[in-house]
Amino acid sequence: MFRLTAITLAAFYVVLAVFGHDPEETGEAVAAPPEAPAPAPTTEANAPDALTTPGLPAATVTPARFPPMPGPALKPGPEYRPAPAPLSGRLFRVATNRLNVRAAPSASAPVTGQLGRGAEIRVVTERDGWAQIRIEGDSIEGWVSRRLLRPAD
Repeated sequence: MFRLTAITLAAFYVVLAVFGHDPEETGEAVAAPPEAPAPAPTTEANAPDALTTPGLPAATVTPARFPPMPGPALKPGPEYRPAPAPLSGRLFRVATNRLNVRAAPSASAPVTGQLGRGAEIRVVTERDGWAQIRIEGDSIEGWVSRRLLRPAD
């Protein structure tokens, strides 16, 4: 630790010795700070504005104008698009121990998922004893037998 500190200090000294200089040693003139005049007593008639400095012209701010960007119009990314509106439809609960979610409204259609008793689902449409369901958040969509559902009061 001591060795690292000594090496660092030696390197710092070398850098200052090579690149640093004292203006008084090289004969360069050092400018003295200008003497400020004594402030005059402030009265309401000559009180300076809060946004201006005495002796300096008032600054004006002009907003910058940029030329239009070349190319097609910019569109927001997918993470900035508004969230989809809540789905319409009635809420139901699963009334059986296990409910198969199918790809089509048919008992012979492949099973795409399963739901347990009491799961809340939203029925989008109904057709021939089958209900098309959608579960927000789990992204489960499919068809279930309508007779195995009870309204979620």
